[in-house]
Amino acid sequence: MKQPIFTLLVGSCACLLLTALAPPFPSSTTQDGGEAASDEPETALAGHMETLESHLAKLRRTLRDEARRDESLGHIAAIQLAVLASKAEAPVMTPGLPEGERAAFQTAYRREMVGMLKELCELEVAVLDGNTGVARTLYKGIRKLEDDGHERYTEDG
Repeated sequence: MKQPIFTLLVGSCACLLLTALAPPFPSSTTQDGGEAASDEPETALAGHMETLESHLAKLRRTLRDEARRDESLGHIAAIQLAVLASKAEAPVMTPGLPEGERAAFQTAYRREMVGMLKELCELEVAVLDGNTGVARTLYKGIRKLEDDGHERYTEDG
């Protein structure tokens, strides 16, 4: 059954509000010698992607158990925040592209992140409604979106 557009708008607004209220993601810090700490991500985008990956792995486990619904919703919210933060960043490959290709590349990247966010909202609705089968199917699709995105937007993809 389709959700009313109002519900989707409220959910989108809630996501944006969470982003505005969320503490900033830490950027790369340095050690005493001025070198980047080895356990810190190289870029802000890499940090967001680490957060996304960590919560996706945890979500895979919590989706199996309906009793862990609240945990699943927490992981979904964390992933949504990471995606929202990521879509404002430029993939590491962007500066190496010819000047004439950068804008289209960035637009394509951002559109894919928006698509990921839409799927995450659908996943959230499925979990809220207790549709475990639908949620697990959506999760697999989200994993595929992530893998496909890494193929297109990372140097080692």
